[in-house]
Amino acid sequence: MGIGFTCSCKKCNYKHNIYIGSGFLNSASLDYTPTEKVLFICPECGWWKEAKLEFEDDKIRKCFKCKCEMKTYKQNLGFENIDSIPKMLCKKCGGEFEKIARFFQWD
Repeated sequence: MGIGFTCSCKKCNYKHNIYIGSGFLNSASLDYTPTEKVLFICPECGWWKEAKLEFEDDKIRKCFKCKCEMKTYKQNLGFENIDSIPKMLCKKCGGEFEKIARFFQWD
């Protein structure tokens, strides 16, 4: 089960759904490496990126814009900690995102 939330840009009203985690598929019976959706956010400039990673991937990522170390947010973030996510910038206009729809679950 994954968690998610919706962001809306305060400047241009662009909306984007963020999904974190993995689904219910039992990877033991499938011939692929299990992955999860992860969110990376730069705490310095607000640049962010979504990616699908193998569960054991703990490699440190650097921000594309300012080269600072990005923070990693995975499924274990939990619904109650969504407010701990730092600012995120809109990729359309550069305005600041606001988390508008708090929580939803996906599979």
